[in-house]
Amino acid sequence: MGPESSGNVIAESVCQYGENTPQDSETATQDKGETTQVTTQDIFFSQGTTDKLEVLIDFCSEARSKKELMAYMGLLNSNYFRKKYLKPLLENDKIRMTIPDKPNSRNQKYIKT
Repeated sequence: MGPESSGNVIAESVCQYGENTPQDSETATQDKGETTQVTTQDIFFSQGTTDKLEVLIDFCSEARSKKELMAYMGLLNSNYFRKKYLKPLLENDKIRMTIPDKPNSRNQKYIKT
């Protein structure tokens, strides 16, 4: 499996969990109708899934906690982040745990492989 096809496998496994969560965008209502407030997270989600994963992998060039990764992506839902991003990246050996013997450790961090 070459580098091009491994990204597709990750993107396919990520897509099965859905693209958006309720906190993915914010909507503000004004007197003359409804407008959408553009946030950093909206810009991030406008990128393709594979691009987002590559950005996250690059961010893991040094060890990062799950909280740091979620903040970087602008996400609040831990379960959504774990299912959509963390689990597929770990399963495809794109990132690894710094403490693999204790996956639930509060000191757990993730780093690019």
